[in-house]
Amino acid sequence: MAHVFRDAVREIVTANGGTATFPLAGLRAGSSYRLFSEATLSSSDTVDYVAESGSAREWGVGTWTAGTLTRTTPGGSVVNGVASGSAYAFPSGSAVTVGIVLTAGRAAGLQPLDATLTALAGLDATAGLVVQTGADAFTKRTLAGTANEVAVANGDGAAGAPVISLPAALTLTGKNITGGSFAAVQAWGIRSSGSGAFDLQLVNTENLTASRALTIKLNDAARTLDMGGNLTLAGPASLPAIVQGDLWYGSAAGVVSALAKDANATRYLANTGASNNPAWAQVNLANGVSDKLPLANIVDFSVTQRIWGRNAAGAGVAEEVTLSQFLDWVGAVANGDILYRTGGAWARLPIGSNTQVLTVASSLPSWAAPAAAPTKYEFLAYHNALQSNVTGDGTAYLVQFNTEVYDPNTVFASNTFTAAVTGKYHLFGAVYVQDVGAAHTSANVKVITSNRTYSNFVVSPAAIRTSGNACAFPFSIVADMDAADTATVEILVAGSTLTIDLYGDATSTHWTYFGGCAI
Repeated sequence: MAHVFRDAVREIVTANGGTATFPLAGLRAGSSYRLFSEATLSSSDTVDYVAESGSAREWGVGTWTAGTLTRTTPGGSVVNGVASGSAYAFPSGSAVTVGIVLTAGRAAGLQPLDATLTALAGLDATAGLVVQTGADAFTKRTLAGTANEVAVANGDGAAGAPVISLPAALTLTGKNITGGSFAAVQAWGIRSSGSGAFDLQLVNTENLTASRALTIKLNDAARTLDMGGNLTLAGPASLPAIVQGDLWYGSAAGVVSALAKDANATRYLANTGASNNPAWAQVNLANGVSDKLPLANIVDFSVTQRIWGRNAAGAGVAEEVTLSQFLDWVGAVANGDILYRTGGAWARLPIGSNTQVLTVASSLPSWAAPAAAPTKYEFLAYHNALQSNVTGDGTAYLVQFNTEVYDPNTVFASNTFTAAVTGKYHLFGAVYVQDVGAAHTSANVKVITSNRTYSNFVVSPAAIRTSGNACAFPFSIVADMDAADTATVEILVAGSTLTIDLYGDATSTHWTYFGGCAI
């Protein structure tokens, strides 16, 4: 799609009273204009249009498709001398013509044709940088580099801005570099030429050996470094002779002195000489060391599980000490004794007698008789035989637990648990019933205590019964009970007749049981 201009294009329109499209209907009789379809337009091209009928006129931008010009952006209208900023709905059946024009607004935005535009339009499609070579004359150029000197990327600018850089291997043969700062420069065979002044001149450095001289010229005053023997400085000052291990240092302003090496081992360089000049010294642990010494540098133990101290009698150097030797420093210690801290010192607690336990008295460890074990209030009982027709018709049945497994403090009797002391008790168990029918629609197993009743299950036994028409109702609660409070278990099944059996047997497999313990 493009916005195009065409000459002598005008057709009549079948006015439809709307403001959306102009249905194109051909040329007016005797017209010398062209049809839109004859103006080499492509479908969806846009044009500037003017539509007229009598005293009504409308203009704007339209989109052409075969047989239709759609108002894309109406620019305005004038009807009977009244201007509007919107499209005009030409009455249905009115004689309307629409044609392609160049509106004043469009013309104001166009660049006048001149020789410069004509020259630019004459450039071909080859990629490159446009360069003006003269008046109304243009050509294209491409930046190019020189091998090992200048690298150019994207020289024609087609894929982005050209990038000019120095290659990794740079050749400067025949080039002079003047001024600037350079870091880590290696010079090989460099010599000066011409009349310019140089701060640093290196001559004959391509093979610097004992038989070569390195000449350094500083501000036109020659200095010579003789590499054949001692390094000397010719001129107003000289360097003192040195041998292997000696050091040069500045002993005063403009004065270079030599510090002879110290042949003794374990010496280090310190500022303890005259006027804080360097001198050889040994480490002074009293004031010559800052921070902490690493433990690995202080002592190297011969085996594991050793500490550093002195076990030998009298004063002397530190030595390895075992833990047993260290503990013996507290005093005579026998098997089973305990060492403890009191009053800022270590003390010994002799071993206690058999059956005694370690306790604390007055914030100090001591031996004492063990406390009496707490009384166990616990029980477990079960039903040991089948009991027929106990519920099923809404009868509440007190479950019978006629055989005890354990009851060390006689807290269970006659199907009833009696709390010995006030506290919380974990009560648990299960009720197993048989002969559950399809009409048995509700069941409720309760644990009834003196303080409250716990309704553990309210279910439809018919819905959960086994293929043998049996159901199990387990329960587990934590009940708060006062001393002498009681707890019993009750089951109620309703919805049918009194046919529900309470199941139990005398084997070690307990189906209906009740147990509990204090917690």
